Amino acid sequence: MRDGGGITRSGGKKQNGCGAWGLAFLAAFLSATLAVAGEPEGKGSRTFTDEDLRRYERASPAQTLQEGRVKTLPKEEIPRRVVDPQKMKRFQVPYKPFEGSVRRIIIPVTVNGRVAAPMLLDTGAPGMHLSYELAEKLGIMSSSEAKVVVPLAIGGRTSMALLTIIDSVDVGGARDTFVPAQISAPLSKEFDGIIGLDFLGNYSMSVDTNRKVVIFEELPARAEKPGGHDEQWWRATFRDFAERRRAWERYREEVYEVKSDSEEIRTLRSVADRQVREAADLLGKLNRYASEFAVPMHWREN
Repeated sequence: MRDGGGITRSGGKKQNGCGAWGLAFLAAFLSATLAVAGEPEGKGSRTFTDEDLRRYERASPAQTLQEGRVKTLPKEEIPRRVVDPQKMKRFQVPYKPFEGSVRRIIIPVTVNGRVAAPMLLDTGAPGMHLSYELAEKLGIMSSSEAKVVVPLAIGGRTSMALLTIIDSVDVGGARDTFVPAQISAPLSKEFDGIIGLDFLGNYSMSVDTNRKVVIFEELPARAEKPGGHDEQWWRATFRDFAERRRAWERYREEVYEVKSDSEEIRTLRSVADRQVREAADLLGKLNRYASEFAVPMHWREN
């Protein structure tokens, strides 16, 4: 049975740790995974059902997307780099200057070479963020790509997000590959994601407010930045991915130690099993990417 602070084993001993990750966590995760894309924040919460679990196990999309600002690009419209061997590559990207009364830079971003969407350029954000709508349009939610449930802290509140890898990100020809990204409910009606320092690490950037353009200038390749990332990025990313796996392994041990075969416990075990596999797949993908660029092994320690 459960009490307010955890899952209680037979014999009355409380299993600490499961309380915070119990059915409330599972319901939040499944509701987030199966949420209607583009639904306003704070609305649409519902009760987790058996059908939700079956849909999660099939990893099928929650709902067919309505036509919106996220669109799939035909091949001829996919942004291409213009290579000038005489000088460093520079890319100018027009931006939308306002979100209501707030000054923000919103730029068009092409994800995985085929889907374009408006995103907030945020130099204070460590990584990339996608809305569920954009992730659905990209096919991420229904694909076999690894997706690990992680906590997401926004405005003093903690909710659930999915951590995955984006193959490529293109901003007016400026491009990056293998970009970690979190997927959650939309953060704004004005944009479908955030692009942050993971992308900006390979470019110097300036903003021309008169012409309302962002200018990206490619930085020269350096041996100490294999794959376009420095030692700090590689070490931090390996630690983060490894800790996600360890957290789910600890949680799985806890739920399997509970002396119960109730539907509630079976559900928790199923989710834990799957998340351990997803987290291991994500770490394995990072390790293969590091091997492609001969990243030193001591940078991969976790």
